[in-house]
Amino acid sequence: MRDAVLLSNFTAHWDYFKTCSDAGVAWAEWCGVKTQQYTYVRWLSGEIELYDDQDDPDQLTNLSEATHYAPVVKALEARLVALLAEAHDEFPPGNAYVKWVDNERNIIRTGLGLIQ
Repeated sequence: MRDAVLLSNFTAHWDYFKTCSDAGVAWAEWCGVKTQQYTYVRWLSGEIELYDDQDDPDQLTNLSEATHYAPVVKALEARLVALLAEAHDEFPPGNAYVKWVDNERNIIRTGLGLIQ
């Protein structure tokens, strides 16, 4: 059983996936880690968010700036880096992922390369 799961969002909206590059739509890229207690997110811009999902299941309070959560942020950032490396995902801008799907939105590639 995994202790953490890699999360990501690299499109502004799924229906825009194939057209965002040409339409000039702002991408909402973020990657993150979900554990039993926390959700940690790093935006492509570098901003971070941390939520205690047990105390705040609706994720209304971003704890990333709270000093006493600094060790949690540090640990989850390290876990995020490790999960991205395990997935061979360099977390590029969202339009780079367009090449990972075909016209029917089937995943044809991952960080490891083309799917056979």
